[in-house]
Amino acid sequence: MTNHEEPSVYYSSLEGRYLAHEGVELVRSLDGPALAFEGSIFAFRRDESLVVKLGADTAASAVTTGHGSAFRSSETHAPPSWILIPFSTADPHRFAHYLERAYEHARSRVL
Repeated sequence: MTNHEEPSVYYSSLEGRYLAHEGVELVRSLDGPALAFEGSIFAFRRDESLVVKLGADTAASAVTTGHGSAFRSSETHAPPSWILIPFSTADPHRFAHYLERAYEHARSRVL
């Protein structure tokens, strides 16, 4: 099995790449470890999915196109900027694509 077929292994390899970026660190969230830029969380893994913070419009577009679904932090709360991207062996690089978008969004809000 390659790292593109196992979501946790693939996510871990991506996580390692982002931790090499200046300003990115691993922080603790309610769901466990999360990637943060300058203290602001932009991504974490939940089960076999990736949860990322994008702008509300970008997140809505990803949901509309079927690339993700609204992330619910509780039964009653779905923050509009957060989406859940399910892992797909047919398109494993979707994780990388949305992780990069989340990282760029986090950087643009700080820099």
